[in-house]
Amino acid sequence: MAHAIVMPSYGMYTAEGTLAQWLKPSGARVVAGEVIAEIETEKAIAELTAPADGILHHVVVPGSLLQVESLIGYVLAPGELPPDAVADDSTAADTAVPAPLLLSDPDRALASPNARRLAAELGVDLAGISGTGPGGRIGEDDVRSASEGGQ
Repeated sequence: MAHAIVMPSYGMYTAEGTLAQWLKPSGARVVAGEVIAEIETEKAIAELTAPADGILHHVVVPGSLLQVESLIGYVLAPGELPPDAVADDSTAADTAVPAPLLLSDPDRALASPNARRLAAELGVDLAGISGTGPGGRIGEDDVRSASEGGQ
C-alpha cells in the first residue's frame, strides 16, 4: 500500500515551506524514520522522515513551494505503482490529491517566503539578487542588503 509523504505542519504559524532537497533518490529503498528530505520554512530547515519501509517515489522537485499537507511523494511497496499512475480518467477526479505549488518558471528566483514578502514591501527585484542560503536560496538578509545597495 502506498504511503503518502506530505508537507508537515511545523506549528500554527507555518502555512508553507519549500522542499530544499531530497536526500534519497527516487527509487531508493528507505526505512521508516529515515531522513529522506529537507524542508525549509521561514524559520528553519527541518528533516523529513520516511513514514514507512519501502521504495521512495518523488512527486515534487527541490525548490517547490508546498502548502501544509500537500503531497511531496510516496513510499511504495516493491513493484507498486504510485496512485497517480494507476488512476484512470474516470476516477482521477475522485482520488486526486491537491497539487503542491510548484515553481513553474525556471527563471524564478529561489527565495524563502519571508524574503519574497520583504522584497515586495521594499520594491526589490529578486531576479537581481544572489542568494547566500543553501543552494543559492535568497533570504531576508540578502533582500535587505540589496535594498541598501549591497547587491
